[in-house]
Amino acid sequence: MIPIDDLLGVVLCGGRSSRMGRDKAQLIHSSGISYVDHAVDRLRRVCNTVCLSVAADLASIVPAEGALNATCSTIPRIPDAVGYRGPAGGIAASLGLAEQTGCAGCLITPVDMPELTDADLEQLLDRWLLDPHSIVCALDPERDQPQPLVAVYPTQIRAAIEELALSEDRSLRRWLWQRSYQGVPLSSLSLLNINRPEEIPDAG
Repeated sequence: MIPIDDLLGVVLCGGRSSRMGRDKAQLIHSSGISYVDHAVDRLRRVCNTVCLSVAADLASIVPAEGALNATCSTIPRIPDAVGYRGPAGGIAASLGLAEQTGCAGCLITPVDMPELTDADLEQLLDRWLLDPHSIVCALDPERDQPQPLVAVYPTQIRAAIEELALSEDRSLRRWLWQRSYQGVPLSSLSLLNINRPEEIPDAG
């Protein structure tokens, strides 16, 4: 696939990593580079413009020491507009930038899914290109539910996402269940996210 100009690729890496005990963006991927560099490289294969979504107080993410690739050191940051509001806050801020720059939407991926591939993302983009005004998200085949952190969000829903981010119930999954979206089944391995040290591949 030729990288798409009309979408802003965004890596969500503003989480607190409390269960991991250290910044997940700095973990080393099996390819030898940091998780954040790997996520950036993955998005660059399908989107021409890639940014990092970061918490307002975590705006200085850098590549892990000794990483083979330091691409993320020069990637633009999108800080949350307000204090920590979870992924919804990062997506809202990203959609705001997409709207300002004339993009049709954002392709969102988290920093902590090491097995997610650009081929997986191409499946989402193929579906989105059929209807660029729709929300397209990955589906977890085992749980038969949407994975809202691997998704394409069109800019026209920015206000709705901002409202969600400012609410008390900021669950993107529950928010999606109340709306129309297109689901693309991906493998459970692709959607495996790493939250604790014992879950890191080959950590045992």
